[in-house]
Amino acid sequence: MDFFFTFFAAFFILLVWIWFSWRPVFPKEFYLSTPMFFGHRGALHRAPENTLSSYKAAIDAGLRAIEMDVVSTKDGKVVCSHNVDLERETDGKGFFNEVEWENLEIVRTGYRSHPNKTDRLYLLEEITNELPENIRLNIEIKSKSILDIQTAMSVGKMITSGKIKQNVIVSSFNPMVIRVVKWIDKNIPTGFIIDQENIHLKWCMYWAHPDCLHPTAEFVDEAFMDFAKKKELAVNVWTVNTKPAIAWLKKRNVH
Repeated sequence: MDFFFTFFAAFFILLVWIWFSWRPVFPKEFYLSTPMFFGHRGALHRAPENTLSSYKAAIDAGLRAIEMDVVSTKDGKVVCSHNVDLERETDGKGFFNEVEWENLEIVRTGYRSHPNKTDRLYLLEEITNELPENIRLNIEIKSKSILDIQTAMSVGKMITSGKIKQNVIVSSFNPMVIRVVKWIDKNIPTGFIIDQENIHLKWCMYWAHPDCLHPTAEFVDEAFMDFAKKKELAVNVWTVNTKPAIAWLKKRNVH
C-alpha cells in the first residue's frame, strides 16, 4: 500500500510540475516580418502540393516562408506528404508507413489535383537541401494515432544534427508529437494546431508545451489573443486567403 501511495503521489507531483512548468520559447528570430505569409504546402495551385516544384513556385512568387507536411515510410524515411495514405493524391496504394521508400520512387503525386503536371514524391532531406537556407519552414508532422511518434523523432534529430539548416517551427495536431520534439530539444520551436476536430484536446497544450498556437481563423478573437499574449505564445493562423480576413487578423496582431 505504501509503495502504491508513494508511486501515485510522485506521479501526481510530476504531472503538476509538467502542467505549471510551461515556459514557451517565443521564436522571435523566426519571423522575417509581422505578419509573415506562408506558402501552404508550397504554391499548391501552381504545382502538386508538397513537392519541390510547389515550394519553389511559392518562393518565386515572393514568399519567404513555407508550410510543408511530412509522414514516415515503413523504413523510417521522412517524406513530404499531406496525407498518411497514398490514394488521395498519388497513383500509389496503401499507407506510407506500410511501404518502404524504394517502392515509392516510381509513385507520382498530383494525380488528381494536377493530372497533366504530376511530380514524384520527395524526402524531407532532399527538399531542405534544395531550398535556400534563409527560407523559414513550418514542418507539420502528420500522424495516424496519438502514439505515432516516429516522424517526430526523425525530424527532431534532423534538426539537432544540422541536416535541416533552415529556421523551422515543428507543428502538429497531435500533442504527443509536440511533447516528443520538446524532449529531443526544448529549443526547437513548436506549434500546436487547433481546429474543430481537436479542440477537445486544447487542455493538452499545458502538457505538450508548444511555443506557438496554430488555430484556424475562426478561433481568433480578443480572448484568444489575450491568452496567447499572457503566455508569450506566437499565433500562426491558417488558412487565410482573402484580403478582408487578412486585414482583420492584422489588427489582432497575429504573427
